[in-house]
Amino acid sequence: PICFPVTITKNKYLYSGSTIATTLLVSAYDSQGQRLASTITLTIIGNSMNFSNNLKFITVVTSTVGETNVGVNIIGSGATNITVTTAI
Repeated sequence: PICFPVTITKNKYLYSGSTIATTLLVSAYDSQGQRLASTITLTIIGNSMNFSNNLKFITVVTSTVGETNVGVNIIGSGATNITVTTAI
């Protein structure tokens, strides 16, 4: 099994009409807890956020030495989900 934790740099944002640029921290771990370099696609589900490329999806490669930073923009209020997919 592989685990793909995705966290945002702050746990709370106050959206007041202006775009908020922030960062997701993405990693991949194997079943032993070791970091993996893995190509993954992140997809945003919802209308309150997009990636810094103004799209709802982005493909990144995780790092074996630390978290991978992925830029996102908060563009509205409300809940957002992010899915992770990879080829096995």
